[in-house]
Amino acid sequence: MERDTTPILHDEFYRGCEGIALAAAAPCDALPAGDGAGAAPRAARKPAASSRLRLQTWTTEGVPAAERPARFAEVCARTLLAQAVQAGAGRPFEATLEQVDLGPISIVNLRGSPWQAHRGLAQIARDPQRSFHLLLCRNVPWRLVHRGEIRLAPGDAVLIDSFLAHDIELGASHDLVHIGIAESWIRQWIADPGALAGRPLRADDRWSRALTSYLSALSPGFVARAPLPPKVIVDQVGVMLALAAEDHGFACASPGAAQAPLEDRIVECIVHRCNDPALTASAVARALDISIRTLHRALASAGKTFGATLVTARAQTALRMLESSRFSRLTVAEIGRRAGFSDASHFTRAFSRSYGRTPSMARCATAA
Repeated sequence: MERDTTPILHDEFYRGCEGIALAAAAPCDALPAGDGAGAAPRAARKPAASSRLRLQTWTTEGVPAAERPARFAEVCARTLLAQAVQAGAGRPFEATLEQVDLGPISIVNLRGSPWQAHRGLAQIARDPQRSFHLLLCRNVPWRLVHRGEIRLAPGDAVLIDSFLAHDIELGASHDLVHIGIAESWIRQWIADPGALAGRPLRADDRWSRALTSYLSALSPGFVARAPLPPKVIVDQVGVMLALAAEDHGFACASPGAAQAPLEDRIVECIVHRCNDPALTASAVARALDISIRTLHRALASAGKTFGATLVTARAQTALRMLESSRFSRLTVAEIGRRAGFSDASHFTRAFSRSYGRTPSMARCATAA
């Protein structure tokens, strides 16, 4: 795969992470800025099935040593989970992160020097959408506090719930696999994924062995180059995670849940990713391994459009945040930004159309 090390400056991630050495390997065209709510139509891309996946890489190389933990924490907040990061003692902090997005899941490989991470109420409040995260360290033992303390050997896996606090301690140079998972997707495979969170999936257990072996073999670079459709890789993770969960006494989702109608899957993907201000119909189509024409046809058959569905999802996200005491310290404008609205006035207009009141009125009504 050819590697283009030119930063993609229009990505929201890059705008918030000046000073981090960045490189983006882009075997497919950069996503267009159109196809979003209120955006002018763009020329149709080729069907998503023919597009190759985008591999992105971030590194602390070139960043002053004293700034690296904070910069890395910001990278984690934007690509994985918000958490406070502290470098291990004895050497300058170093980290390299590779990521490929497969829609309902993202595959991340994190390598670097020792560090500890804490996720408490302040960090949980930064992530309005619930998600799950499957972690496995290939080479060293590590410690996790998440609904209790557990120690994991190399090759063991564990599921983390973003709505719960955690502490992570990686005491040696590590090679960590991190699978970010949308809540709507994991519920298609496991009836109650929250109950599985914090329970170790040991590499020597029956079905956990199959899952952890598969996860150990996954890398963003391999997945980006793989000739298989993304859905094959995604479904394989789901099947083996469900079998490992059932092996530990947790029920799988009901039969057929993983075969939701296309329109439902499109809407779920939009809802999961709506807080990305640059989200486009092309990006959603590519994540679902369908063409953009198929996406628009599926939504039209249900009387929906991409733009309207995206605005509705963002407005619903903003309403939940306005009504939650967890976000009471955020300004209305910041809530709009975190919900995916890049412009405060557009946020106010869209929210008012959806709920017949301004965001400020919704917050005052909750406070009363």
